Amino acid sequence: GAPAMGAEGAALATTIVRWFMFLVLAGYVFVALDRVRYGFTGPLVAPAALSKRLRRFGYPMGLAHTVESSAFAAMTLFAGWLGASQVAGFQVAFNIVGMSFMAAIGFSAAASIRVGNAIGRNDAFGVRAAGWVAVALAGIVLSFIGTALALTPSTFAAIYSADPVVLAVAVPCILIAALAIVPDGQQGVLMGCL
Repeated sequence: GAPAMGAEGAALATTIVRWFMFLVLAGYVFVALDRVRYGFTGPLVAPAALSKRLRRFGYPMGLAHTVESSAFAAMTLFAGWLGASQVAGFQVAFNIVGMSFMAAIGFSAAASIRVGNAIGRNDAFGVRAAGWVAVALAGIVLSFIGTALALTPSTFAAIYSADPVVLAVAVPCILIAALAIVPDGQQGVLMGCL
């Protein structure tokens, strides 16, 4: 029953949901968690030193995310310059890659937790083992996904469109994506390890 808002509505809804999630999580931290046990009480000790240490890790990772996001946006823009069917075919492949990358995101999240726990235990072997096991498992899972994409790209593309011009663009893009999915996913897992 709400008025159609198009892309602006999607952006507004995403913004509202993300702020709501932040407020709920912040509320949980300050109300439900044992703040004393987890160190969420009192003033920050040496905030300048802590800030400097966090920035040392944050700047390179933020730069990597910025470059990656900019590259993806530029590729979409370039495809759009070629025409509507070309950008549609590119977006089909890009969406398939995005969904496949969710496996890497899962392994990345698990790796960050396992590596963090090992760091907390001062377990150098555990840090390496947790990280490399996550990279290897992601490689195995993504290899299966990449193989499925490489063997049946037209089947995956047909889920999105029946337009032969869109399919003519999407299928080769999916074949390229099938080759890139393993190393791309593993770099995502390694970022989680870091």
